[in-house]
Order: sequence, then C-alpha cells, then structure tokens
Amino acid sequence: MDLNLFVKILIAALLVESIWETIRMILNSADEGKKQFIAKLGSLVIGLLVAFNYNLDLPELAGLDNHYRIIGIGITGILISRGSQFIHDLLTQLQLNNTLVKDNKILDEGNLDLKIINKDLKNIHEELKNDLYPPINKS
Repeated sequence: MDLNLFVKILIAALLVESIWETIRMILNSADEGKKQFIAKLGSLVIGLLVAFNYNLDLPELAGLDNHYRIIGIGITGILISRGSQFIHDLLTQLQLNNTLVKDNKILDEGNLDLKIINKDLKNIHEELKNDLYPPINKS
C-alpha cells in the first residue's frame, strides 16, 4: 500500500468531515434563530470571499492534487469561515497525519501496522470530536 496515498485519504476524510460539520452547524443555526443563522451564513460568505480573493487552497497545501482549483479554494473558504482556532486545530491534525508517516509511527519495517494505525485514528477522531466540533447549544 502506498503510504502517501494513505495519508492523502486520511487528509481528504478529515476535510470532508470538517466541511460537513460546518454546513451542519449553519443549517442547525436556522433553528436557533434568524440572528444566529445570518451570523453563520455571513461568516461563510466572508470566508469564501477571502479564500477566492487571496487564492487560498488548503487541500493543495495538504498535498492533495487538484483537478479543479476552484473546488479547493471553495473548500478553504468554507473551512476558514469557522475561524482561526478551528483552522489551527485542523492544521494540527493535518500535521499529525504527515508526522505519522515521517516518523515511521505506522511503519513496521515497510509494512503497515494496522493496530497502531487504528489506535492513532481513534485518537485523531476523539481529538476532532472534542476540539473541532463543540456541541451546539440550543438555548
């Protein structure tokens, strides 16, 4: 198995989950009231404007090949709409994925050690769940 491909798949999964949680948060804010929805939608619009204006492409930065650069920039806009702490946490997770390969933590003399991978993925998932997606207050 190509480790580079494995890391790219992990990164893509992390990005997809992050994007879906952002969209879900915006949709749920409609239930919280008009002001919350407008605030979150406004943040999304500003994030997209900044990403497109400055040509920011997080998937490309993470090593994913873009066939359509506009999609990578749009993904970045959605993600940066969540704010600096979210992006910091996301970049930390992306760096963790790269470190897993660079430090040979998931290598066992060239072979994948699935027990270590599974443990690391569970840790990553728990960190994401706790750090990146705080519970939505429905008060």
